[in-house]
Amino acid sequence: MGAFHQPVLAVCAPSCLETLPEAEMSCGWAKVIKYAALRADGLLPTLEGPVTEEVLADIISTCVEIKRDIVSEDEFEGGVRSSTSDTPSGTRSNP
Repeated sequence: MGAFHQPVLAVCAPSCLETLPEAEMSCGWAKVIKYAALRADGLLPTLEGPVTEEVLADIISTCVEIKRDIVSEDEFEGGVRSSTSDTPSGTRSNP
């Protein structure tokens, strides 16, 4: 049995990204590109330029908003979340 609870707050520390292995950063950038393609038309041009600290903060903020919207639309993973999964079977719990 599982429980679903919506977060009250999301805290992001971009400086922590510096500690991630390259493979994890690649996965994160792939997710940013996926969110840009699915929901944030204005994000794609941003990704074509240099990623300064300010730009990175904007990218993170945009992606957090997109994630919030997706989870709000499909809290129990029955629709859009399963179709945007990172696995072919749609079984991963975080789009």
